Amino acid sequence: MSENHEDLTFSSLGPADSEVAIDREFAVAKELVFRAFTDPDMLAAWFGPEGWPVPRETVAIDLREGGAYRLTMVAEDGSGESPVDAVIEVLDEPHRIHSTEAPQPITGLTERSHLKLDFEDGPSGGTLLRLRQGMFPAAVIAPATEGWHSSFAKLDALLAQTW
Repeated sequence: MSENHEDLTFSSLGPADSEVAIDREFAVAKELVFRAFTDPDMLAAWFGPEGWPVPRETVAIDLREGGAYRLTMVAEDGSGESPVDAVIEVLDEPHRIHSTEAPQPITGLTERSHLKLDFEDGPSGGTLLRLRQGMFPAAVIAPATEGWHSSFAKLDALLAQTW
């Protein structure tokens, strides 16, 4: 996370009425990008912004509608952890994963949030990922977006090495 946003807590930032929206192209087939979100080994290798890796032992994915999707990002400097505890609501391999995430009272996020991942054929032959996440207070959108872009840079590097 950016140092400018580390101390944000949701409770101090106003109503949760905004959504992260990212459309991102990857140079590989959507089946592989989908797998990067659903294979625990691959997910642990790239998920989380710089400085917030995901230990493999924290990843548990029950890949079905109604299944659990859990992981924990851990700050390299020892300053904290950020768990993801979600339920897969819609699963259409390799096109779509929609989930709802449990509240995170420690951050002040007291309501469930959604994450919608839609994988489409990209205009250049790769994959267009459409990500929507929220609802969050408006002040959280920039740091959350920065976090996703940092994670996606790590995913690009992994896909370039592996495939």
